Amino acid sequence: MGEALREAPSVYVNTYVAAQAAVPAHMYDPKLPSRLVDDSVWSITTPDVFRHYPHGNESEPVYFDGFLNKTKNRIINYFNQEDYALNFWWRNTEMTRPDWLSKPYHIYAEGDGNVDTYNASAGDKFGIVDNLKTLTLPEDTFEIFSFAVQSRSWALGTIGKTDRVNNFGDHVDLETMGFDNTHYSHSKEFRSNLPNMLRFWKQLRKDFALDVIHQGWDQ
Repeated sequence: MGEALREAPSVYVNTYVAAQAAVPAHMYDPKLPSRLVDDSVWSITTPDVFRHYPHGNESEPVYFDGFLNKTKNRIINYFNQEDYALNFWWRNTEMTRPDWLSKPYHIYAEGDGNVDTYNASAGDKFGIVDNLKTLTLPEDTFEIFSFAVQSRSWALGTIGKTDRVNNFGDHVDLETMGFDNTHYSHSKEFRSNLPNMLRFWKQLRKDFALDVIHQGWDQ
């Protein structure tokens, strides 16, 4: 959804709720701490292009720059700080990029001596070993973002207790609705039953400002 808003020419939706979103929080707010780096045994070896796109220069905007102009109301973040998928799978995937352990073997070579920036003319290079292909920004953004560049921030879907995303409308803590650190709780709103998730759907209805048509069970 974030990409759809980014590509929209103007106001695209009334309200966007990001629920347990598996994207780097730096794509929305460059001032958030780089806690994923602080909390990891892995080192950063790729440019900071989620936060400063497309070359990692501090003067450049976040990737989702302009999101404030794409929704009638501000974005609401439904987060779970203990989310299983974001704290385990997503985190490990981010920190072990480039994905050079499986085909087609993505790599990144540092050329200008500054790991934070991407400067192709100075020798910084994304590539694919399997077919000897060179990837560049912004031309190959989606593939580089998916397989070759690391996040320095935690996932958006975990942000809300200690830190807040600047210019978001609100942060809703899913732990108050029974979400926890189990596998089942990631996307629990779709995996569970309606009675157990009633608080979630009522909150969503409220945030979407939907008209209420009472059915008896939701009085």
